[in-house]
Amino acid sequence: MNTRLQVEHPVTEGVTGLDLVEWQLRVARGETLTIQQEDVVLLGHAIEVRLYAEDTAADFLPSTGSVNLWHVPERADLRVDSGVETGDEISPFYDPMVAKIITYGDTREDARSKMVAALQASALLGVSNNRDFLIDALQQEDFVRGEATTAFIAEHYGDNFSAQLDPLMPYQWLQWCSISWPKHSTEQKHWVSLQSCSTGLPMHATRSPIPMFGSSNQAS
Repeated sequence: MNTRLQVEHPVTEGVTGLDLVEWQLRVARGETLTIQQEDVVLLGHAIEVRLYAEDTAADFLPSTGSVNLWHVPERADLRVDSGVETGDEISPFYDPMVAKIITYGDTREDARSKMVAALQASALLGVSNNRDFLIDALQQEDFVRGEATTAFIAEHYGDNFSAQLDPLMPYQWLQWCSISWPKHSTEQKHWVSLQSCSTGLPMHATRSPIPMFGSSNQAS
């Protein structure tokens, strides 16, 4: 038996309602489990993705650099376990995983569609990352049908993945920047310049005329 806590433990927590970390600490403290295996009931479906700082177009090699913008939506059916924030550095000395994103739904399809929507509403600018790859993978027919195997990535992508630029994406990126740019702040670390936000855009996107977003754009 592997007794260490798995990276995917939020999936188990989502469908059982049990806090595995809490129970792990209680057992380490000498407490006795108050439930038996037959008491564990699985309800609904949970999906977890790992958001990595990596270059999907270069054999998924790890990426390093400054996090110019880190934004995830706040939703009741969305859990984000992350150790970074805007302004942090992704160094070569640690695992390049930036966050674990978990969605829960009554069915697998419900959880899958919520994950796609959550990733589309998220942004990690400044370092190459696998966000677009995750969105694409979640929408592949084999994955939608629940027929993906361990050969899924090799069969669909080979050694690299290059995202197709959504023509509206540059505007969405600047909207995220305006959300993260407070009107009144004396703390320099909380300011995100439009120049730094543009780091995550492809070269031709930064040359396009991009309208400024007004104060009506608020984080949801």
